[in-house]
Amino acid sequence: GFFIVQGDADTRACIRMSGADVIFGGEVREPLRDDLGNLASRANLKGYACEYMTSGRVVIMGDPGPWLGAGMTGGVIYQRIQPEMRLNAEAIKRRIAQGATVEVQALDSDDCDSLRELLNRYIHVLEVNNQSEATDHLYAMLADPTRHFMKVAPKAKK
Repeated sequence: GFFIVQGDADTRACIRMSGADVIFGGEVREPLRDDLGNLASRANLKGYACEYMTSGRVVIMGDPGPWLGAGMTGGVIYQRIQPEMRLNAEAIKRRIAQGATVEVQALDSDDCDSLRELLNRYIHVLEVNNQSEATDHLYAMLADPTRHFMKVAPKAKK
């Protein structure tokens, strides 16, 4: 299936997900303040996103919240980065659950193709639902996904 959340989500979004495509459209509105603690209170996803995920693709446009990828064994998360909002690779790493076997990685060409497919579907749905003003900034992401996203996925088995 294909599911769009046009906004924020509560705790355990995509728990035990197996095979769907999901886009979380909630975005960071002000620079992250991790120094204040309690990351979940200000995050777009309130914690444990993609817990026990086994397959599928998730696009997170905002702050994924704490304990990301706990027990995740498959699938992929395409996490938007916004260095100007302090949402960068280090911030994402701070959000990964302790003991999780996932890692933050750069996108490869297959990831770029996959992400473009998902973003195009997202843009299409927004446009046909009279939300085209919400798509303007998405076109830059389509043009250069590696500048706007990182991948969170289980570590490759050796």
